[in-house]
Amino acid sequence: MNKINRCKPLLGTYAEVSLSGDYNKADLLNFSEEIFKKIEKIQKQMSFYDNESELSYINSNAFYHSCAISDEIYEVLSKVLELSVITKGAYDITVAAHLIEKGLLPNKYQKADPNASWRDIQLSKGKIKFNKRLQIDLGGIAKGFAVDKALDVVKEHKLDVIINAGGDLVMNNWQNKLVDIKLPTTKKHKVANLRMQNIALATSSSYYFDNSVNPIFCGKTRNMLVSENSASVFAPSCMLADALTKVAFLCDNSVSLLKSLGAAVVFADQDGVINY
Repeated sequence: MNKINRCKPLLGTYAEVSLSGDYNKADLLNFSEEIFKKIEKIQKQMSFYDNESELSYINSNAFYHSCAISDEIYEVLSKVLELSVITKGAYDITVAAHLIEKGLLPNKYQKADPNASWRDIQLSKGKIKFNKRLQIDLGGIAKGFAVDKALDVVKEHKLDVIINAGGDLVMNNWQNKLVDIKLPTTKKHKVANLRMQNIALATSSSYYFDNSVNPIFCGKTRNMLVSENSASVFAPSCMLADALTKVAFLCDNSVSLLKSLGAAVVFADQDGVINY
């Protein structure tokens, strides 16, 4: 049994890969390279910052004409719009314009229509069109999707795999495993040790931002979330887990809603108190 741990700067954070199994170190290294290549591919497709990304092309052109899209973008946007329906618009990726106003995303597009929402996205297999001028940011959900697809790369091999991209984590043999989550306390590096409840885990909080800035906006009210808590979601996929960390804050019925989607949420406050 051999094990390797590797880390690369990807997805606007650090992607960490841990692999162990009955393979030699060279094989494990090759497996890890395949994982990183998959993450890099999805980053290239879905980065808001990269002017050459597929997402940038969509944001620049989909208001003017129908744009061809990849299967990967279609898969993510299908889930995004499904969640917008389920949450009655509380989860809405067209809040990208508000993230730009707050300086959380680069300002490189024409000003969005303030009345635009997820309902103005026309999505079909292989194509997308915007009914109003808007911008979309796949951000965290794309990060979760990349982690999911990276795990798929090595699923046929007998490996113990952990992939963690800035708190978006998948673990193929997750049963009875423990994981640390950072708590939103004033004490640096304080963590809680939790038992994994599903294959994927994601956490959202504003502890890296000051009180005037929070990257979570409500799609219905267009108001910025004001909260000092964190939400950690266990789910059947990391893409879903990441998206649902926002839903956990934005919907009053979030606990039951997440349960209906096969997910569970753990909240933590600034005192380090955990609530299930």
